[in-house]
Amino acid sequence: MAGRDAGASSLLPNTLCLTLQADNVQSPASLREAIPYLKISEADYLKIEIYAAARRVQYVLSVVYNTLNMKAERDAAVKRLGETEEKSKVVSGEAADAQMIEIINLVSEVGVGLAARE
Repeated sequence: MAGRDAGASSLLPNTLCLTLQADNVQSPASLREAIPYLKISEADYLKIEIYAAARRVQYVLSVVYNTLNMKAERDAAVKRLGETEEKSKVVSGEAADAQMIEIINLVSEVGVGLAARE
C-alpha cells in the first residue's frame, strides 16, 4: 500500500473490515491481526474526509477492542467516533450553507433580470 493515495490505500483495510463483519470473525488472533489495517483505513478516510466510512471503521474498531477486552482503546475509538460525527455535521452544514448562497444568488439574478425587462 506504500506510495498509493489515501483513497486507494483505504480500500483494502475497509474490505478486510467488511469481511470480518460478514464472517462474524471472533477469533482473538484474527481480531488482533485486523487492528493495524483498520487503523490505516480510519486514518485514510479521515485524511480524504470521507466521514461516513471513517465512522464505520471507528465503530468496528470499538467493537473489536471491546471483544478483546481492550477497554482504554475501545473508549478512545468511541471518542474518535464522536469527534468524527461532529466533523461530519460541520461539513454537512457548510455544504448546506454553500447551497443556500447559490440559491440566493440565483434568485437575485432572476429578480434583476425580471426588473430589467420593464
